[in-house]
This record gives sequence, structure tokens and C-alpha cells, in this order.
Amino acid sequence: MKQQILLFVGADRVYKTTLAHIVAHELGNDKFYYKNSAEHNTFKSHQDKFLMDLLYADPRLLDYLTQSGNSIVMDRGWCDEYVYAKFFKRKTDINAILSLDTAYAKLGAKIIFCTRRSFKGVSDDMHAKLTDDGLQQINKIYEEFVHITKCQVLRVFTDEMVTKCSDEERLAGRYETIVEDKQREIVKTIMEFVK
Repeated sequence: MKQQILLFVGADRVYKTTLAHIVAHELGNDKFYYKNSAEHNTFKSHQDKFLMDLLYADPRLLDYLTQSGNSIVMDRGWCDEYVYAKFFKRKTDINAILSLDTAYAKLGAKIIFCTRRSFKGVSDDMHAKLTDDGLQQINKIYEEFVHITKCQVLRVFTDEMVTKCSDEERLAGRYETIVEDKQREIVKTIMEFVK
């Protein structure tokens, strides 16, 4: 199997993690999935560590992937640092982000940008700024990054995974089937993109 480097990105509450796990499984190895296990703790109390990861850990991961030819399905990465540093107005290194982006593009990395048509009523309790308005602003910064990345990008709308269901269908037990059908449709689109 040829090397696959996939990066799932997007604002909070867009089903990145769910879809990344499914795609890793579809690629034939659940171990392809990678997420920084300290991300939530870092976000809550050590946001300056994200810059250190960008400058030291991320280039090391890139070097490993370059040398090994191994595949990976990443849940967040360099472009998330661009977005969240800008949103929270914290220090970052744009040149390091763009350098990583160029290097990943040379390896054929592909970005799956998970988004919603609307963030109305969606929030995340990780931070007071992660309201529906905040998530919409974050989404706009992702749109900005999509225009500067050198990697191929696939945009998938995930809000329909839970909203395209009438009350009657929900009461009749069709809700889970509709969600599963939408997930399958999105995963199929992603798998066609990565081949």
C-alpha cells in the first residue's frame, strides 16, 4: 500500500475524530490513527506548548514519515495551530506552519476539512469562546487556511449527520440509520479522495 498522509481538520464539534477513526479502519489499520493525547490538557492550561510542538515535535513526526514511508491519519495538525493561534490571539510561527505545509504537500498529504453549513446552537465547553459564534469564526479561519495550503483539500459537510431527521423519523427509530447512512456517504467520499 502506498503511503497515505491524511489530516482531519475543522472547528470543534464537526465529527473529525469519528471520521478519522473510521477512515483509518477503512485503510486497513486502526493504528494509522494519531491524535496528540495531551491536546485537551494543553488547550486548558498550557497553550504555549502548542508552539513548542509546532517547532520541535511536528518536524520530528514529518521526518519519521518521510524516512519510514508509513501511513498516518492525523486528528489535527499544523493548520490547526494556524487557526487556533489566530483565533485566540496567541503567539505562533507562521513560517514554521508554512514550511511544514510545503513539506507535507511534497509527501502527498491530503487535508480533509470537516465543516458545517451552520454552527447555530453548537458549542464546546472546553472554553468560553467556543460558542456557536466562536466556532463560526474558527471555521472562517479554516477557510482562509484552505486557500493558502499547498496540500490537496476535501471539504466535507458533517452537520447533516445529525440534522437531516424529522421528529417522526426520530420517534420511529430511523435516527441512527440516517446518521449511519450519512457517515457512510461521507466516508465513501473521503475514500475516493484519498485513492
